[in-house]
Amino acid sequence: MPKSHSFQAASLLPLAQKAEPSLLALLRQMVEIESPSHDFAAVNRCVEAVAEMGTRMGATVRRHRSKISGDVLELRFASRKKGRPLLLLGHLDTVWAMGTLAKMPYRHIQKDGEERICGPGVLDMKGGVAMALTALDILQQQELLKRPVTLLLVGDEEVGSDFSRPITERLAQESSAVFVLEPGQGLEGAYKTSRKGVATTCCALTALR
Repeated sequence: MPKSHSFQAASLLPLAQKAEPSLLALLRQMVEIESPSHDFAAVNRCVEAVAEMGTRMGATVRRHRSKISGDVLELRFASRKKGRPLLLLGHLDTVWAMGTLAKMPYRHIQKDGEERICGPGVLDMKGGVAMALTALDILQQQELLKRPVTLLLVGDEEVGSDFSRPITERLAQESSAVFVLEPGQGLEGAYKTSRKGVATTCCALTALR
């Protein structure tokens, strides 16, 4: 890697450390907006909150409205250089039912030199969304966003992505690369290069029509 790139990456670390309190505040805000997949209104409350964040960050906001699931949020961040964008893909729906927050609230636990964040949707995957928004904010403030970035957050990932799939496929084809914001593997945070998938009878019948 060229020295200029190495220095740039190293210089971002203190900025990321400085942004950690705001990142955690953002994560808590999203976690405390419960968003189970089958409660479309709940998912959309989270969509609305993140859309407002995107607007404050100067993104171009497009909301794809759905009648069969939570909506899909498309945030486009411009850069001085043109070209095919980088696509960051995530979701705002969770597997946790409404009311889970009452018995499993957001908690930031610090004990014996270790830290844990607990709450419905922290790991899968509001943590990834919060980190993406924070990283984009840092890069924008430092004028280091070298290419356009699209942040696509779907509202039906946990239930098969029936509504969001064609949107995701279209934007992926328009992009130079796609990175999914799912959590890393284990305590080492290993980067995931593939994901398993499942097919249901409903999906199979749809494909055969």
